[in-house]
Amino acid sequence: MAGNRMAVTEDADTARHEVRAMRFLFFGKDRNSGMDDVTSELATIDPAPFFDIHIFVCCNRRPDGHPRGSCAARGSEALRDYMKVRVKEAKIPHARVNMAGCLDRCEDGPCIVLYPAGVWYRISSRQDVDAVIEQHLIGGGRAEALRLPAGRSA
Repeated sequence: MAGNRMAVTEDADTARHEVRAMRFLFFGKDRNSGMDDVTSELATIDPAPFFDIHIFVCCNRRPDGHPRGSCAARGSEALRDYMKVRVKEAKIPHARVNMAGCLDRCEDGPCIVLYPAGVWYRISSRQDVDAVIEQHLIGGGRAEALRLPAGRSA
């Protein structure tokens, strides 16, 4: 395959690790019994991801005056458009910027989430978008000053 994408048969260890991580999240412990065959089978059935990274930009709009606010009311649509242009200009391969509905972090917005890493950021300006692109997408690190706290709201 082209670029840094791995063939499906070479990705069985990653699939196995992801399944174990999901089991840990759901059950609170690693449940390995009998799963090696399942994860190997999934790794040979599932195709390689079409995109290496998905960037979801919340563009949900609530009525003016809503107590939680909304990302669109705080300018997320324009920031998404800017991010799409900048990602293409930077020639970041296999990356996709998508509009999302409510990501349920309204009070923290405008927010974005990058998958498969699952990293959340608050972006409020073009400079913030540039920082995420430069530090996370190009540099491979994190834009720490913009990260949202880990964890889920109640």
